[in-house]
Amino acid sequence: MFGIRSLSAKAQADPLQSQRAATAWFAQLPSIDVIVRAEQVALALDALRQSDVAIDRDRVAAIASLNAATEADSRRLIAWYLKNQEKSPSVADHWRRTPSRAKFTSASDAIATARMTRLRASG
Repeated sequence: MFGIRSLSAKAQADPLQSQRAATAWFAQLPSIDVIVRAEQVALALDALRQSDVAIDRDRVAAIASLNAATEADSRRLIAWYLKNQEKSPSVADHWRRTPSRAKFTSASDAIATARMTRLRASG
């Protein structure tokens, strides 16, 4: 009635359409499993990179929001990995085998990659 359910459906279809959709989508990801959450964010960024959708202010805000939301997770994962790398080589193997190919260091990298991909496709 008020569009609450439709936001969830839209966020699932394109989580990077707006900051509000990205926040709703990110809230539905498992909060305990930061590795799965990071993979899902990387897959969403990769899908944006491969799509022909225009990068507008709403998408930039969505990417920046996800970047801020995952920053603490990234720091925690890196610290954990460095602390346990000798004891747990399977963690490194897991990251090498992930299906995600989008490994951006920041939201601006994701935007630049998406723009370069579109420029190559059109030219």
